[in-house]
Amino acid sequence: MRVVGRYILFQIPGTLVAAVILWTLHLNQLISFGAAVILLGIWIAKDCIQFPFVRRAYDSEPSRMVGAARLLDMAGVTEEVLDPVGWVRVGSELWQAEAHGTGGDAIPAGTEVCIHAVRNLTLLVRPAHAALPDPKSAD
Repeated sequence: MRVVGRYILFQIPGTLVAAVILWTLHLNQLISFGAAVILLGIWIAKDCIQFPFVRRAYDSEPSRMVGAARLLDMAGVTEEVLDPVGWVRVGSELWQAEAHGTGGDAIPAGTEVCIHAVRNLTLLVRPAHAALPDPKSAD
């Protein structure tokens, strides 16, 4: 089920309770029918306005946008020599990184690297300019 559908299903009980309360207030002549409709419309508008702010809470799909996994395929710059472990700056953040795909060679400080995997909270990186293995040569 899509996120919007899930959100609407969760809002139905609250909207029904609000409608029953407003209907009861109208029957007891505490508010007019028009006021009850307007207040129910405001209630529904509140749910519509709130959706963009809470949509992630209703998303059951695991998101790549959390933790270190959000950094996959991004570029960073080594802060020190990676031999094989060191620190990489990605944006304004420092991450522990490990050199991968270098054949055991160290990656010098100041080298642009590409993040190709994450293990726990360690980024697995290779030099951004390094040639990727040719999939045809594996045959």
